[in-house]
Amino acid sequence: MKTIAIIGVSTGQRAICLKAREMGLRTIAFGWDNGAVCKSIVDKYYPISITDVDNIVDICRKEAVSGVVSNASDLTVKVVSAVSTKLGLRGNDPVVIDNILNKFYVREVSGNIQGLSNPKFCLAAELPCNWRYPCIVKPVSGSGKQGVMYVETPEEMKNALNYTSRTELADILVEEYISGRELSVEAISYKGKHQVIQITDKENTGSPHFVEIGHHQPADLTDEMKGRIETIVRALLDQLNYQNGASHIEIKVDNNDNIYLIEINPRGGGDEISNQLVKLSTGIDYLHQMIAVSLDSFEFVPQSECVKFAGIYFLCQQTAVNEKFIKESDDKPYFYSKYIAGNESLTNSTSNKDRDGYMIYCSDHKIFPK
Repeated sequence: MKTIAIIGVSTGQRAICLKAREMGLRTIAFGWDNGAVCKSIVDKYYPISITDVDNIVDICRKEAVSGVVSNASDLTVKVVSAVSTKLGLRGNDPVVIDNILNKFYVREVSGNIQGLSNPKFCLAAELPCNWRYPCIVKPVSGSGKQGVMYVETPEEMKNALNYTSRTELADILVEEYISGRELSVEAISYKGKHQVIQITDKENTGSPHFVEIGHHQPADLTDEMKGRIETIVRALLDQLNYQNGASHIEIKVDNNDNIYLIEINPRGGGDEISNQLVKLSTGIDYLHQMIAVSLDSFEFVPQSECVKFAGIYFLCQQTAVNEKFIKESDDKPYFYSKYIAGNESLTNSTSNKDRDGYMIYCSDHKIFPK
C-alpha cells in the first residue's frame, strides 16, 4: 500500500483526504491541531506547522511516502513543492511556484503569449502621475479576492492602497480595469504536458471587491472561443514552466472577444470547483488526477463533452435575493448539496471567505434562481 502525505488538515483539505482514502492509499497529514478537521479521516496525523518543511521531509522519509499533495490553497501548494522537491518526488520546483504566485512577475512574462491581451500594469510604488482610471488595486500575492479594490479616481487611490496594503507599497499591483465576462479554466499538467478539463462561468458582486457569488459549468462558449482559451492556457503554463498538478486560471473576455489574464493559481480552484463541480460536469475525477500526478502514476484521459451542468450559488448579503431559492432547494430535482452557516444575519462579503453558505446543483441544463 502506497503512502501519501497531505499538507494541511483544515476544511480545505478534507475532500482530498477522503479521495486518497477512497483510492486505497495510506494517508498521513500535517498541520496544527486547532481546526484540524481532517485528523480523524487520515491514518496518521502529525500536529506540526506546515511551514516546518525540514521536519515534514524527515517524517515523510521515515513513512516511505510516495507522493505529496494538497488542494485549493496557495500556502499549502508552496509547502508541497518544497517537500516533494527535497524528497525527489513528482511536483514543481519551488521557484516556479513562487513565480506563479507573484502576480507582477506573471504580468511581466505573459506579455508575449499569442492571443493573450495584457492590461496596463505597474507596482503601486511606481504609479505614474498620468495613470488612467478606472483600475484595480490588489496584492502582488494572495487569492480569494482578498485585498482587491476597484478605483475610479486619483482621489480614491489612497484609500484603496490602505485597504490593500499588507506590508509595503511595493507589494501592491495596480492594473487597468478590463470590463467583460469572467471565466476560470481548470487544467491538469503532468511532466510538462497540459490538458484543459473544464471552463467555468463566474459571477461576482462587481466593484469594489468583485467577490465571487456563483460558478457554473460548462461555460457558455463557442467552440472557436474554447479553442482559443485552451491554446492560451497551455502556452501560459509552458511560459511559467509549470510541470505537474492542477491549475486554476482566471481570465476575462471583453466585448470584442479579447482574452485577458486575471491571475493563475498552481492548484485546483476553490469554492468547490475542483472538489465537486468538475467531476459533476465532466465525469472526470479531478481530485483523483491530482493524487495520481503526485504519485507519478497519472494517465491523461480523453476529454469528454458536457456530462451535466453543475454550479454553485453562494449566500451572503449581496445575494439576499436568492436566500429563499438556496435555503428551500432540497426537494428540487437539480439539488445536489448545500451548506448554511446559520448566522443571525447575512454577511456583507468583501472576499471569497465572507459567505453564509451555498447550494450546489447538477442538472441537464443551467439552473437559474427563481
